[in-house]
Amino acid sequence: MISNVNHNSLVYLDNEFTLEVQVQAFESKGEMSRVLVMEGGKRFTMSRFRLIQMHL
Repeated sequence: MISNVNHNSLVYLDNEFTLEVQVQAFESKGEMSRVLVMEGGKRFTMSRFRLIQMHL
């Protein structure tokens, strides 16, 4: 589950920017997951990751 998204509130055309997506999962340690970012209905980027750390 996506718990938070951090981004710049203002980005100029053709400039790069950072996007931070925080995920939260329950009883999923070791599972593979992915986050897909879309822009205008088209895939912009995708990241795959393994859930390895648990926070209490």
